Amino acid sequence: MHVPAAYSMTDSDTLRKFLQAHSFALLICNGLAGSETNEPPFAVHLPLIADPDDASCLIGHVARGNPLWKMADGKKVLAVFSGPHSYITPTWYGEQNVVPTWNYLTVHVTGTLRVVNDPVSAMEIVDHAVQYYEASSDQPWSLESTDQDFREKLISGIVAFRIHIESMQGAWKLSQHHSAERRRRTVEGLRERATGDDREIAALMEFHGPC
Repeated sequence: MHVPAAYSMTDSDTLRKFLQAHSFALLICNGLAGSETNEPPFAVHLPLIADPDDASCLIGHVARGNPLWKMADGKKVLAVFSGPHSYITPTWYGEQNVVPTWNYLTVHVTGTLRVVNDPVSAMEIVDHAVQYYEASSDQPWSLESTDQDFREKLISGIVAFRIHIESMQGAWKLSQHHSAERRRRTVEGLRERATGDDREIAALMEFHGPC
């Protein structure tokens, strides 16, 4: 993606924490594997988390009926992780000849997707996801609460995969190129409007630059 230098986030720890906090991703691949026709890109919305056994990988799974795994196995894919975002009205600046914009955070991850054919490893990937998302529950659900036949049917109906990360690119667009006064007015405007992600964007603007 195009990221002006003022908005570029390159700190790997910050990027990885963002992936943890916003793990529901848009995963995109290009057309059918081996197809010579001009197939359009194919996209799936799904959770992707870091592999607890290998920090250089993301793990996930799709239903076996989803064609993604056939399209993308062994190919480069793009995973888009979206964070908070807010519309910025120029009326907050108190100036003429200014335009609207949008403040947002996003991370793009590129890598090669590899299907996991071993059912034991596939079960481990699903179990990692369950533990990750159930961790905050007072009474976490687990795969162990189901019987063996159920688990075998579950694994036969899904395809697990790993994405071997090759690059991560972050965009933190938070009005960095505006003056301190404009940023201060924008923060105040966001907090007063207080819809959607307004307050979170206001807090991020204060954290990442003087207002």
